[in-house]
Amino acid sequence: MFPDSEWGRRTKGYKIASRGTLSNLCDNSRAVPKTHQKYDPLFKIREVISAFSVQLRKSYTAGDRVTIDESRIKYMGRAVSFVMYMPLKPIKHGIKVFCLCCSYSAMLLSFVIYVGMDYVDEKSTKEVVDKLILLSNLQTAKGKILYIRIITTRPLA
Repeated sequence: MFPDSEWGRRTKGYKIASRGTLSNLCDNSRAVPKTHQKYDPLFKIREVISAFSVQLRKSYTAGDRVTIDESRIKYMGRAVSFVMYMPLKPIKHGIKVFCLCCSYSAMLLSFVIYVGMDYVDEKSTKEVVDKLILLSNLQTAKGKILYIRIITTRPLA
């Protein structure tokens, strides 16, 4: 799946078949307790997310117009604490993801999973936008037009 990454070398490219094997993807001795300031709720899958992000950057070059929007991944389980419930949305229970996509092809260029205000480094919408642009290597790109439509209660600057 991701043979060039550390995760790909440890799993030897085998597909993950069951939920129980996700616990073997990371070194649990490096885990920090939930009460610690540097706790990461995505610790178990952070390497997979990082490897996937690298592959996104390698596989596609953005067009002239890019857009940032929030999306939801439908999830109703109890395993994660950052599932959001919004009764007026089509996906009522889900995991919130901020996505940067090419406006022409709708190809995903980078993403940030929202895990709650207590665990994020980005305290404002501007910081989320900056992180998405940095993750997609567009910070030095010239001639790009960025469209944003994020309705939020977070501070904008």
